[in-house]
Amino acid sequence: MSFQEKIKVIFTKAELVKLIYIFIGILIMGLFEVVGVSSIAPFIAVIASPELIHENIYLNSLYVFFDFNAEVNFIVFLGICVISILLISNSYIAFMTSVITYFSSMLTSRLQIRLLGNYLMQPYSFFLTRNTSDLGKNILTEVGRVTDGFIMKSLIVVSKIIIVLFLFSLLLFVNPIVAITVTMVLGLA
Repeated sequence: MSFQEKIKVIFTKAELVKLIYIFIGILIMGLFEVVGVSSIAPFIAVIASPELIHENIYLNSLYVFFDFNAEVNFIVFLGICVISILLISNSYIAFMTSVITYFSSMLTSRLQIRLLGNYLMQPYSFFLTRNTSDLGKNILTEVGRVTDGFIMKSLIVVSKIIIVLFLFSLLLFVNPIVAITVTMVLGLA
């Protein structure tokens, strides 16, 4: 049985469409993670040296646009913005985690019902040669192992890999030497 045939056996067309939406959501989650992480460093830099507000063209534009009269007020504004970005980012990550968990639970339920239906269609002789506790274990435990232990974990691993790739791309953009050095050191470790 080929990989595509196995996918068609496990997933319905509607579930495959949902998987595509989940993958898109995971990509967006990676972007939110990058935005959240990249918002912290400039904020800390402004706290460490407030003169950056007037030296940096973007910060100065914000400072002038909102007509701040003191640097402290602008730093508080930046802090509120960073906290808001992190709250939105973490809320979206929590939402996507719940979507992945819900998808896995619904898949488990559907596969359990399908397996039970398959067992119920078997002739009486099928049950004479099988232990019914093994059949029950297959329905109640083994299906959950496949969906929770493999499919859900695979989606979570894909999401973590995408986040790592996005963060690495950010680090590569900000400082390529540090990005390559860290990759080599961690890769060797």
